[in-house]
Amino acid sequence: NVDEATWWYTKCIEVDPARADCPVYLAKLQREQGDIAGAWATILPALKRTLPERSFANNFYIQECSLPLEGALTLVSQFTQAEQPTPSSTAELPPNFMLGWSLLR
Repeated sequence: NVDEATWWYTKCIEVDPARADCPVYLAKLQREQGDIAGAWATILPALKRTLPERSFANNFYIQECSLPLEGALTLVSQFTQAEQPTPSSTAELPPNFMLGWSLLR
């Protein structure tokens, strides 16, 4: 049940905000449900925390692998689900943006 899982992950974050695993799993759930903005809002604070600020259940795998990976997947999802720029607006966009956009498509 997505609603129940969301509730529990949110409670986990409330109880221990510095914990890295709960935001990872909640962001993954949100991303898989199509809530990319919610996933980004969930994962961004966890990505900004430095190592000493982190809390219980923050082993190397979660901190250095799962957290950055979920952040990257969420960021890529924002681009892949965005509308493609219209031909009239591409003149205003930098060439490196258009190259990146074409690579994501």
